Amino acid sequence: MDVIEPALRNLDEDQYLAGSKMLIKFIKKNTALIQDEKFWDELLNIGMTFISGIIRIKSQQVGVRPNAYAELQKFAKFLAELREAHARVKTMARNTAMATDKVR
Repeated sequence: MDVIEPALRNLDEDQYLAGSKMLIKFIKKNTALIQDEKFWDELLNIGMTFISGIIRIKSQQVGVRPNAYAELQKFAKFLAELREAHARVKTMARNTAMATDKVR
């Protein structure tokens, strides 16, 4: 996490889309392998904070830049995907805890 957050923060505006796509792709591919809920919780929170910041920037550009609204919609979709992944992580962790309790 010490590397991911600063790396995302230091992206230039023209790199936001590629950085977001890479983050979403990694999360979608690997959330089924959840073993460390704290890691995923932190990663998803970093991602949601990153995307929320981009949405704030893009919303200020609507009306000034011709494609800002379309870009805003893309990032809003990414944020929704991260929120869904966060909910899945919480559900999977809860189900794992319940299964572990039943075994004991």
